[in-house]
Amino acid sequence: MSAIPAPIWAVLQGLRFDAAQPEAIASIQSHEWPPILAFLDRTQLSLILLLSCRDHLPTEVRQRLEQNLAANHLRFNKLAQAYAEIATALEFAGIPFVILKGFSQSPWFTSEPGDRVQYDLDLYCPPGHVHQAREQLLQLGYEALTGYERHPIDHLPVLVKKTGWEWKGDYFDPEIPISVDLHFRFWNESNERFLPEGLEYFWTRRQQDGAGGLSYPALHPADRLAYACLHLLRHILHGNARPSHVYELSWFLERNAGNTEFWEGWRTLHGDSLQRPQAICFAIARQWFGCRLSPQAEAAVDALPDGVKEWITQYALAPLEGQFIPNKHELWLHLNLVDSNRDRAAVLFRRLIPTTLPGEVDAVLLPEEQLTPWIRLRRRWKYLAHLATRAAYHARAALPTLIHGASWLSRSQGIDPGLWRFLSAAWLYELGLFVFMLLYNLQLIDLGYKENFLGTVSSAQTAGSFVAALPMGALLQRKGPAWLISTAFVALGAVFALRAVVTGSAALLVSAFAGGVILSAFTVAFAPAIARLTNPRSRSLGYSIFFSSGVAMGILGGLLGGRLPGWFAAIGAPGKKSALLASCLLVVVAAWPVSRLRLPSAQPSATPARVYPRNPVVWRYLAALIVWNLATGAFNPFFNAYFTNKLHADVSGVGSIFAVSQFAQAVAMLSAPLVLRRFGLIPGIVAMQLAASAGLLGLSWAASAGAGAALYIAYMAAQWMSEPGMYSVLMNPLSKEEMGGAAALNMMAILLAQLIAASAAGAAITRFGYSVTLGGAGILAAVAAVLFWILLRGTQDSSTPAT
Repeated sequence: MSAIPAPIWAVLQGLRFDAAQPEAIASIQSHEWPPILAFLDRTQLSLILLLSCRDHLPTEVRQRLEQNLAANHLRFNKLAQAYAEIATALEFAGIPFVILKGFSQSPWFTSEPGDRVQYDLDLYCPPGHVHQAREQLLQLGYEALTGYERHPIDHLPVLVKKTGWEWKGDYFDPEIPISVDLHFRFWNESNERFLPEGLEYFWTRRQQDGAGGLSYPALHPADRLAYACLHLLRHILHGNARPSHVYELSWFLERNAGNTEFWEGWRTLHGDSLQRPQAICFAIARQWFGCRLSPQAEAAVDALPDGVKEWITQYALAPLEGQFIPNKHELWLHLNLVDSNRDRAAVLFRRLIPTTLPGEVDAVLLPEEQLTPWIRLRRRWKYLAHLATRAAYHARAALPTLIHGASWLSRSQGIDPGLWRFLSAAWLYELGLFVFMLLYNLQLIDLGYKENFLGTVSSAQTAGSFVAALPMGALLQRKGPAWLISTAFVALGAVFALRAVVTGSAALLVSAFAGGVILSAFTVAFAPAIARLTNPRSRSLGYSIFFSSGVAMGILGGLLGGRLPGWFAAIGAPGKKSALLASCLLVVVAAWPVSRLRLPSAQPSATPARVYPRNPVVWRYLAALIVWNLATGAFNPFFNAYFTNKLHADVSGVGSIFAVSQFAQAVAMLSAPLVLRRFGLIPGIVAMQLAASAGLLGLSWAASAGAGAALYIAYMAAQWMSEPGMYSVLMNPLSKEEMGGAAALNMMAILLAQLIAASAAGAAITRFGYSVTLGGAGILAAVAAVLFWILLRGTQDSSTPAT
């Protein structure tokens, strides 16, 4: 409502059918009426206001509108004469047709046809007859307006008698020439990208009707309602809906809310596919003008898809607000009505980047012989001005459209807007963490430490996370995710900064352990935070965005971490140390957006629920998982040292390899569901683990940085491709109450295995070298694959989670 000026909103409130407030119109000041009347004339609401609120209008406004009504009656008489001439010609030529909209709306959508503003005649002719009808109108003196044939609409180019009339700002001028639209379809599927079913029966159900002294063929009343809604919906989707059409629909719904016979027939004649677009318009009409709905109409609204109902809740007034501030919110409704991604892309492109030029806007009704050089120049100037106005409109609406698009995606998927704030913090945190982890071991190597100490430092960090997991869970219950994460980010930045500057082995181990303790806070809290910012329907999307964006931050972190030391060195600062401190600053900054989230602590349950699973499949899974993480944990913490010490890659090269491997992981995780569906859950996991085993064995014998990079990327892709399937194996047999406990056990098993693996592998690399250690890790990975096959084969027949 904020986009609608208050005086105009007061007028619209006076037109409502429920709790109408016509007395608010009396409070409008005299100087406010000119812009109000301009709006009412433009939207064809002027006569509606007069007929609904005559007694509440100021005298001068009422007199002006009564003059408009009298002029409209004169215009209707001319329109009736024009129709009689056209109908006679078509009937004589044997051309069948029906009247659409216009005076056929009476008495269903308006009381008297002369009280309704009508500028044109809309006739539908079957496709085989529409061009014959056009020839008949050409013989009557009508001419086609040029420039409008480019527009993909439902009728032939507009036909009109060019009388020389020119627009002078009077919407009720009786001399405005009457135009004719010859329709050849009821809906343009190629343009709108969806097709309601049952439109072909409109023609077969047509009937003779009459109003205002006229007799004419028209659609069946139920189909007349359907077509009025389709016409309204098309204009809504194109961003040019007329408020008068919404009011007329409200008028119909209000007066026929108790017409059981009509609505039972309507429900019989129209299937769900045709009811859906009508129900959208019913809901919008009720939002705008407070009309009642019949039980059948109410049921159709209730049956709308969730995304459509969410749009109506958020944006039902958007077509009205667009009269004052440009918006393209109708785009999100359109995307909800289209089934395929290809069609959605076509709709999105067309609405964001219009490719069709508008038609002429000036002197369109002057015969060619009356177009003087001055008029031609004026017409061209006005057309260019109109074109610039339309371009400015689309440019002005572009950025708000994209912003609202992200917001709409969140709302339509049941995602709290706070998720984006949480994700922005997570991106800063992950970027800082990736840069730190990439460079930290290289800094230790510069200090003279060997791989055995690097393994000990990694083990100390893992040990800190392991021992802090349960206490952090208890703190999460007491303080809530927002407090825990924001506090942890600040503390982690400080501790990691300490790790970047201390050099003694004892200080390095203590700070690594402390860093692991604080790292566990985010590991424990991120899942509950996302769960509270999503609903069950959107939760998987929330996690997908979180994990996939984490991979993107890994790519950026690899590229940034490989170059930051050189950038700092170029300005005379210590390269790696400065880069490490900068990464710590990113982590601290991430605390601010999280601290602004409202994520309270969990309320204790009245009755304790079973948290840790008792299903034997889980324990067999954990046994195989530990072996798997012993294998991967023997190499992953040392990949940067491996490339630097064994294959002699420089820091920039290591960063690039890391970034490419992150991209490979993202592709692998997106491809995993296809592989698992093709080969089965357990066979797919085993195949991926065997591929990772082969990658580790290959790395043990790699002799060049190029070969090592290719093998490392393949190894990381295979390792991470197995993760979605492994998580499914763990979660599928569990109840919802057990999933949290299973996730905790899963994390602790991984940490325990990595704690042992990092320490043992560091010592092994120092004593035996990379070839022997990685060869042993490759064999261990193959053993883990065999264990998954032996222990879990036959326990998972599908990847469908338990409910």
